[in-house]
Amino acid sequence: MASTIRGALATVLAAAAVSIGFSPAARAQTAPVAGTAPASDDGAQIATVVVTSQFIRQSAQDTPLALTAVTGAALDAQGITNVDQLAAPNVNIAAGSNVNGPASVIYIRGLGQYNTNFAYEPAVGVYIDDVYYGVVLGSDFSLLDLDRVEILRGPQGTNSGKNSLGGSVKLYSPLPTGSDQGYIDVSTGDYNHVGVRAAYDYKLADNLFLRVSGMTSHTDGYLSLVDFACANPAEAGSLPNNSNGNGCKTGSEGGIDVSAVRASLRWVPSDTLDVVVRTDETIDHSENPATTLYYANAPGVTLDGVPFDSRFVPKDPYVSYATYNDPATGYTLSPNTDVNSWGISGDVTWQPFTAFAVRNILAYRNLNSAFSYDGDNSPLDVTMAYNHNLYHQVTEELRLSGKLNQLLDWTAGGFYFDSVGWLQNRVLSPPLDFITDDPVHSSSKAGFAQGIVHLLPRLDLTLGIRYTDDSKTYLFSRLGPDGLPAFLLGSLNGAFGAFNGSHTDYRANLEYRWNDNLMTYVQYSTGYTGGGINPQPFIAAQVVPFDPETVDAWEVGIKSDWLDHKARLNIAAFSYNFNGIILINQDGAQGFPDSVEPFNAGDAHDRGAEIELELRPVSGLSLSASASYLDFHYTSLSPVAVASLVTMNNVPPFTPKEQFSLSAAYTLPLGSLGSITPQVDWRYTASVFTDPINANYDAVTIANFTRLPAYGVANARLAYNTPDDRWQLAASVTNLTNKIYYTNGFAFAALGVDTHLIAPPREFTISLRRSF
Repeated sequence: MASTIRGALATVLAAAAVSIGFSPAARAQTAPVAGTAPASDDGAQIATVVVTSQFIRQSAQDTPLALTAVTGAALDAQGITNVDQLAAPNVNIAAGSNVNGPASVIYIRGLGQYNTNFAYEPAVGVYIDDVYYGVVLGSDFSLLDLDRVEILRGPQGTNSGKNSLGGSVKLYSPLPTGSDQGYIDVSTGDYNHVGVRAAYDYKLADNLFLRVSGMTSHTDGYLSLVDFACANPAEAGSLPNNSNGNGCKTGSEGGIDVSAVRASLRWVPSDTLDVVVRTDETIDHSENPATTLYYANAPGVTLDGVPFDSRFVPKDPYVSYATYNDPATGYTLSPNTDVNSWGISGDVTWQPFTAFAVRNILAYRNLNSAFSYDGDNSPLDVTMAYNHNLYHQVTEELRLSGKLNQLLDWTAGGFYFDSVGWLQNRVLSPPLDFITDDPVHSSSKAGFAQGIVHLLPRLDLTLGIRYTDDSKTYLFSRLGPDGLPAFLLGSLNGAFGAFNGSHTDYRANLEYRWNDNLMTYVQYSTGYTGGGINPQPFIAAQVVPFDPETVDAWEVGIKSDWLDHKARLNIAAFSYNFNGIILINQDGAQGFPDSVEPFNAGDAHDRGAEIELELRPVSGLSLSASASYLDFHYTSLSPVAVASLVTMNNVPPFTPKEQFSLSAAYTLPLGSLGSITPQVDWRYTASVFTDPINANYDAVTIANFTRLPAYGVANARLAYNTPDDRWQLAASVTNLTNKIYYTNGFAFAALGVDTHLIAPPREFTISLRRSF
């Protein structure tokens, strides 16, 4: 009966997808982000999103930057609930690999970071209510009860500041207003999915407001952990059958079990003072990412005479033969990821005069994360590890802003960041078996200023500058399970590394508004990603710093509205010059003691273009499309890059050359019965590599098994709303065509191992929402 219902639902949604259509569920990672919500019942003009990308409140269409802004209402309508599901032209966001742990791997225009070790800085800044999140680990945030999201493309060295070389992703929660309004949304679906999301805004007193929101979501894993000897007795050789007589399945991966809560308390004692205190907590006990063995060829690695070879590559990609067990030591891990993350911030705005305001944002965040991986996804112990990472940070940002008649809008201020992290891991990669207890301390201080000069009624010149001083220290510990110095690594005990550096970034932007509906701009800007210390040496001589990477960027853009704001076309083109690109030699291709070390690879050139189009041709119909192109090539390589096997035709990881998206929604009024809205979204992503040491985009050889093939995926949704919009019933399906595709991976090239994260198969979800 259930399969009949799902089949009928699939037919209805597929038919809707042919003509119009959708939005994704919690595990989908491919939904395009439109600039506005779906078309309203009355066929209104394209909505304008107000952003604060230049420190002032202005329309996204009036902001001379390449940015994609989406409202919280649009996120809800599309079913987008996690950072990994966000998308924009030349933006690629994927869930972190099982090796690197819970994170969002964010690349914008070829710039990003996938390694979650605290020694590395994000190349794309992530901000929550203007609070900078200083590490990649734990950045896979649930998008709970948001006002809007701003995705800024290009260097944000003066606007966003620290480590925003590629761009910024900014999340903003609603300000409490005492509206006495809220909502509750419950959902159920395939893989025993059960979810609840809710929010409420309450007036405590005439000048005191509280907004509380929360969510919980559970979904079973879609990849099966299977005992190899049980499922393949003819190929098992001497491998034992550890299935315990309960069938060959021993567990699963890809399951979700996460809960989160957020509260915002706002006090407005006068027209000149606004105080907001925010706190949040997330508890995540999800399974490890769904990881399958994609390639295996290490005949020199054996267990009881059984070689590690292609027999362990499953015929069914939704299967893994990982055991999370080391037969030699008996050390056993759980295929789960545990994250406890919480934070608190105070945001005070004081405006003593009409043309002058002071804003101070003081925040603290804490992260406790534990995850494990079986890096070879086989019954053999080629490599596995348990990672327990602790982290906390303190940030403060002071802004002074004002206006000088009609000539100048200005902002100046300072930024302070201090963090401490501990990496307490056990790594088993025979013959190595060691435990780390490494503290990492990072601090940063910056001063910045920006002015928007209104030269003529339609001509503005924006000038910005930011000076940053960074420091980072790393203390190493390498002990064996017996507490003695680890085999081959003992010289690292007590080793200490430090990095210190400073950088000044600039921005100059000239914009001209030809009329109320057409604006063009040209911009020069710089950005940088901070340096650090090699966090994974094998000998003390490899405890060395690496330098920052920098970029000089030119960008031109057009922002335009047409046909009485029923059509919107935005275009941006850019040209980058990179200096000292930071890469990570993670393949160990040169053998021991070749460390998994970062290095400055050299210089490169990057060109690209982006187009975003929105249409409201008739009442109720909303159409959008986007396309992006990026061409990257090295112009010079450092000696260490050549020694690490980097070649001139390598490309950045997680950087598709082309991306396309299409989206359509049509709200059909039913009179006194309400309305129905079918939707469809489709997104295409060209092939990418998961490792910076690769060949060109057209090469498909065994030497390039870190390549993730291109894919296009469609999602669909059908929603019914009551006439007063207080009730909504929606049925959605992600991965409509049940396509097999991969979103991340990790390769141990020297061991002949490549694993891929496989995206969920087709999933059905039904949700019921009540607004009050």
